[in-house]
Amino acid sequence: MTKMSLGIDLGGTKINLGVISADAKIIQQISLSTPASGNQIIDTLDQAVRPLLAKYKITQVGLGTPGLVDFPNGKILGCTPNLADWEGRDLQQSFQDLWGVEMVVDNDANMAGFAEWKIGSGKGLSDLVMLTLGTGLGGVNVQKGQLARGHNQLGIGWGHMIVESSGRWCNCGQQGCLETYVSGKGIRKTYQLLGGDREMKGPDIFSMAEKGDELSQAALDQTLTFLAYGVVNILNAIAPQRIILGGGISAQGEKVLIKPLRRKVKGIMSMPFQFPETLHLAELGPDAGMIGAGLMAFEQIDGGINNDGNRSIRESTP
Repeated sequence: MTKMSLGIDLGGTKINLGVISADAKIIQQISLSTPASGNQIIDTLDQAVRPLLAKYKITQVGLGTPGLVDFPNGKILGCTPNLADWEGRDLQQSFQDLWGVEMVVDNDANMAGFAEWKIGSGKGLSDLVMLTLGTGLGGVNVQKGQLARGHNQLGIGWGHMIVESSGRWCNCGQQGCLETYVSGKGIRKTYQLLGGDREMKGPDIFSMAEKGDELSQAALDQTLTFLAYGVVNILNAIAPQRIILGGGISAQGEKVLIKPLRRKVKGIMSMPFQFPETLHLAELGPDAGMIGAGLMAFEQIDGGINNDGNRSIRESTP
């Protein structure tokens, strides 16, 4: 039987679990709503995971979680405002004890970026950045063919670069972070400050902008301007081969997101910038974090993955 790993992508509103083969195929997938508290999250995961471990004889599990993660020890150091009672937990040891398997725990953006690097939009590259544009803004770097980490395994917080002096307060405690403007919450906030309906959701703002609604177009234009500042800062700082945009907002695609962003970056940046090679959409969609967690388990625990050039293919979804 082909060896399997289990990839878990824990989000503020949804949990994705997937049984992943060594050649990056999704064998089975389950989606759950994220419970309100840390203990409830663990109970929910336990009920969902145990049958999968037994069915597929899985011995290694990867978990992607929001927050600062002490890698490779798998402890949550902080910055988890969307997950109550999560900070400070030793997830790696707790789940190893609970399930009797080897675990690898990392930040959720790192897991998604790892998948895109290995089998998605960044396959074959040695230097790239991925920005995950969702409820917040995560980031991951691959430099010189390695997943880059800063001192004490921290850093790479592209969402927390400051793009507006004395700007909006961020839940990290700083003012003017990129995440406060370029994220689902940030877009809604911009729309509301322009006089828009407080009940309008991010996808609806994009939809209204495409239909010609001037308020929605203004909100989107401001959002892309701040994102362009962030992209220019990254390009000037580390000059990656590619910047990949993933997360829920990236579903807006080339026309709404990539093309206008390229124009804005070109208008800001004075140094050489190659079009359209540098800015790309992610390829793996909302499954990237789950796939990356499974592949990271193979990489860290089982000695590597079968990277045969194929992208992830869904085998079945019972």
